[in-house]
Amino acid sequence: QNQYAQHIRIKVRYSDFKTLTKSKTITATEFDNELYQHSCTLLKIAHTRRLGIRCLGVTVGNLQKEYPISLFRPVQKLEAIYTQIDQSKKRYGPQCIQRGTSLYPLSPP
Repeated sequence: QNQYAQHIRIKVRYSDFKTLTKSKTITATEFDNELYQHSCTLLKIAHTRRLGIRCLGVTVGNLQKEYPISLFRPVQKLEAIYTQIDQSKKRYGPQCIQRGTSLYPLSPP
């Protein structure tokens, strides 16, 4: 729906029910791969205990309908690619296109 997130937050709840939250302000983006990279970075910072994670939440906020005024606008070609991916997923289902990195489990941090 062309909304740009400018804030991302993760919440980590460990097996002993202690909760840790980390957040940061980011350059406005609508691309899931950028949000994923930011959330992984926050998780690496937050996951400092040697306990299992019981619950992990990722929240984006400060949503804008229009891209904030800036000299640097996301590449038009990337937007066109995402538009085609979204159309394919609507037509053929959410599993029709996947990132190669999503096919294999991540190694522990």
